[in-house]
Amino acid sequence: MHTVFVIYTINKTVLVHSSIVSSFLALAKLSWYQSLVFSLIPSNASNISCDMSTTPNSTHDPHNPLFIHPSDGPNTITLAEKLTGSDNYRSWKRSMEISLSTKRKLAFVQGTLAKSVDDPQKADQWEACNNMVIAWIMNNVSDSIARSILYVKTAAEIWLQLDKRFAIANGSRKYNLLWSYCGGREDRAKGLTSNR
Repeated sequence: MHTVFVIYTINKTVLVHSSIVSSFLALAKLSWYQSLVFSLIPSNASNISCDMSTTPNSTHDPHNPLFIHPSDGPNTITLAEKLTGSDNYRSWKRSMEISLSTKRKLAFVQGTLAKSVDDPQKADQWEACNNMVIAWIMNNVSDSIARSILYVKTAAEIWLQLDKRFAIANGSRKYNLLWSYCGGREDRAKGLTSNR
């Protein structure tokens, strides 16, 4: 026997109304895009209310860093310029940080969101998000850089490796600029650096 249910929300509360309930009513949470997560409710229920405000940190909440939108994929984040080396590292890094923060995934490269050890479902979700962030990074670096980070396990480790490799080069660039400014005279360059 088929049953028709009317489902609606009022102030984060999911309400279900049915005039004919024959077996079990499968219902639990409606996410922001109205997909159902099922749990069993007794068959003698005719009006059921489920308070959604008491479900913190749901992976169906788009504000949760473990949430992956159905339209997100490895090519979702595409920067104007791929990372090629120290020449464009700072601008690439800032662009990537902005893109990751719009997806609420900046915590993965910062290393501030730990993988759950208590909840296997959250651990799996963390793995999926971490791998998505790795894919976004790899799709926005040159082929040679992508090959060098391919087997790194977390996005945070990749982020640190890239920072160590390409952020340090700015020091040698400053030295070269100072050297050219001083006309290659070592005594003059030493005088400028000792005054700092």
